[in-house]
Amino acid sequence: MTTADRQRLTTREAEQMLAADRRIAAMAHSLRGVQGLGHLARSLRHLRFTLEVHFASEETPDGFFDMIRDRAGLYVAQVEQLRQEHVALLREVDALLDEIRACLAGPLAAIRAQASALADRIERHEARESDLLGDAMSTDGGAGDG
Repeated sequence: MTTADRQRLTTREAEQMLAADRRIAAMAHSLRGVQGLGHLARSLRHLRFTLEVHFASEETPDGFFDMIRDRAGLYVAQVEQLRQEHVALLREVDALLDEIRACLAGPLAAIRAQASALADRIERHEARESDLLGDAMSTDGGAGDG
């Protein structure tokens, strides 16, 4: 693509780029309402994949960043800052996913194990009570006979 071609950023292309930016911003916004670490991890993995594809398309030769630089050279510093933010944002998502994995495998896993052990003890207790009741009801004779 020639410089002249790049400078002919059409309204349609600009609208598509803005729509993609809005979709990603909406995905990011929706993270605030996600309940549960498992769901949050899935949402983050989906967002990360979407960001990776989106960032790659912006950074590709003749992509968004090249178009902006070719149309208006005064934005070179801003384009470079945004490119650096791409790397930082992906790292932040990865770090948050690592924290979620550690929590799910560590403290949360320990709490789940404790809850499971408690459930086992309660189930055994209730089974013993049921057995005792069944035995008492089937026994003909007791302390009150006399």
